[in-house]
Amino acid sequence: MSAMWGMRQGLGYKYHGPARRLSNFVTFMEARGAETITTALAMKWVTLIGRQPSWSIPK
Repeated sequence: MSAMWGMRQGLGYKYHGPARRLSNFVTFMEARGAETITTALAMKWVTLIGRQPSWSIPK
């Protein structure tokens, strides 16, 4: 993963925030022994980091 991010950043992409969040998500998944991303795990991670999914915010 870090090689891909490094290559893309070398091409001018700016991934500081997204790369960090992706790395944190991968760490979260690995800590749970998960090999597949599920809705339940994604929701658990997003609420642990103190965020609310945008689709769940009333308009």
